[in-house]
Amino acid sequence: MAATEFHNHDLDPSQDPLWHRIEAFDFNALDETLPFAQRLARENGWTPDHAARVVEEYKRFCYLAINAGHAVVPPDQIDQAWRLHLCYSQDYWDIFCAKVLSADLHHNPIRYRDTEEADRHRDAYAATMKSYESLSGERPPPDIWPIAELLFADTDSMRRVNAKNYLILRRPPRGLLWVAQIALILATLYCLLQAAFATAVLFGAGAVALAIFRDTTDNEWLAKPFRDGDDDGTGSGGGGMRGI
Repeated sequence: MAATEFHNHDLDPSQDPLWHRIEAFDFNALDETLPFAQRLARENGWTPDHAARVVEEYKRFCYLAINAGHAVVPPDQIDQAWRLHLCYSQDYWDIFCAKVLSADLHHNPIRYRDTEEADRHRDAYAATMKSYESLSGERPPPDIWPIAELLFADTDSMRRVNAKNYLILRRPPRGLLWVAQIALILATLYCLLQAAFATAVLFGAGAVALAIFRDTTDNEWLAKPFRDGDDDGTGSGGGGMRGI
């Protein structure tokens, strides 16, 4: 959560010098050996194009932090960009905050074990998305700004891992597990009818194992939220019609 709160103004970002400064700031100039967006992509397993979009959304978030009029909360991907930017501490404080934002923008991680604080965090995230839409004239891109129910659903399961040492597989959705379990049950019944008892035991054990595994996963069939605009709802991550 951004700790700094400012008074809201009836702004047109396209006419705001603050937005012009933020928009012109070149993050890739922070490190000539490994540009900011490339480092962000490498550390998160993103494509270069997606990392560049996250950087642009981080700029919008910083603008909201100054002008939203309330505490703002970033989604996880923007938070990764923010944390990386903080690693360039001298540039972050002496140039970006002092000269670009003209304000200190502090990063305060949430204590998820504090139920009241977690609730305030969710409410602030919803308010941040609403302010984004108000200032930009469009909804934030859902692949970077997921709805609160998705963003805060798995906070206890988030981990940093070394992909060289671990094989990372996405849990299948529960609907697919139901289909597989039914198929195994049918296969078990067929084997029993054919008196293939050993094979029936194997299929039956697989069905039981799938049932246990299905109860441990929360993955659902998720539909991508619709986004208004001229891009058939897919979203481009580009600038809004009012400037951000």
